[in-house]
Amino acid sequence: MHHLLRILAASILLTPPCLARDLHVSPDGNDSNPGTVSAPLRTLAGARDAARKVRGREPVTVIVADGVYYLPETLVFTPADSGRKDAPIVYQAAREGGAVISGG
Repeated sequence: MHHLLRILAASILLTPPCLARDLHVSPDGNDSNPGTVSAPLRTLAGARDAARKVRGREPVTVIVADGVYYLPETLVFTPADSGRKDAPIVYQAAREGGAVISGG
């Protein structure tokens, strides 16, 4: 029993925590950027695609900076783009009312 407890404790300590990832989007960004504060993505489609690469493995928050985001085509999300219960994908404005999505 003591050996089993030692194995259990070691496995808990060696299991990496589920880290959250923030992806930043800015009208001044570039979709080839990693999505950090200093190197944000440019489009919501770019953020969606970046979030898809890690979906289900960790929570993702897409933070949309102030500005106007023109959609040249329909932005499509699937149910998988919501992530999972323990690793959701959430989109939020950096400042309420500051991000405008424009398409037509």
